[in-house]
Amino acid sequence: MSEEQISKHRQLQLSQLKIAKEIKRVCEKNNIKYFLDAGSMLGAVRHQGFIPWDDDMDIGMLDEEYKRFLEIAPKELGEEFFLDNYSLNKEYGLVFSKVRLKNTKYVERLGATNSEHQEIFVDVFPYFYRPENKFKRKKQSIKLRILSQIMMAQSGFRVWKGNKGISKLKFIPIIILSYITKKENIFKKIEKIYNQCKSSEIIGVHDGICYDYLYFDKKYLNKFIDINFENESFKIPAEYDKILTTIYGDYMTLPPVEKRRTHEIIELELGNSL
Repeated sequence: MSEEQISKHRQLQLSQLKIAKEIKRVCEKNNIKYFLDAGSMLGAVRHQGFIPWDDDMDIGMLDEEYKRFLEIAPKELGEEFFLDNYSLNKEYGLVFSKVRLKNTKYVERLGATNSEHQEIFVDVFPYFYRPENKFKRKKQSIKLRILSQIMMAQSGFRVWKGNKGISKLKFIPIIILSYITKKENIFKKIEKIYNQCKSSEIIGVHDGICYDYLYFDKKYLNKFIDINFENESFKIPAEYDKILTTIYGDYMTLPPVEKRRTHEIIELELGNSL
């Protein structure tokens, strides 16, 4: 990247940090348990901040905490921020929520082409109860992945991108169903499956693509610790090593340059975010 690109990339990260700090403020004020999730958890552990090439932030919450956050956030978030999800915005095509920063723009190459809202964001992921029986869990994973992909396609996500040759053919039914099925009905089916398990020793993230592998013992989220992230204190699970190993394997080893994935941002406007 050029010096200008590096500077803009860093400003994007700091804008995302600003949103994360606001989420943290709302959660702490209302006793909602949250934690840095996925790449943000990894960044905190390995880099004490952003993974250098990363261009987003992730926050996780147990289902019951997440539902409280959805009730409280629209009233509690500062005027620069807003909550975005399907319940509030019918153009939205994802199963989790985002907190966005007003008067900015963040457009991904594979993002939702039908969405009015393209602002800089932080993802907020719910962790829901999964069946303890592996066969029931596999069946649930398949259903949720298909339904989530239909919903994404309905919002303009090109869910087939990144697949080559014959592997693209499996998305033909997804595309067809996205045209002939109401998004509201798809969302209701997803919510019904999401809420089937009222309690379990297994939890997993609700995000549309990771159902097959991103689940673990609920006890991993029983206790949280403070960690430094860009000179700000955030929460992560005390059992972060087990969670990061589940997601990334040998997470302390840097991946080769060709595997350092980004979101391929094609348009970025920071506004007066900093």
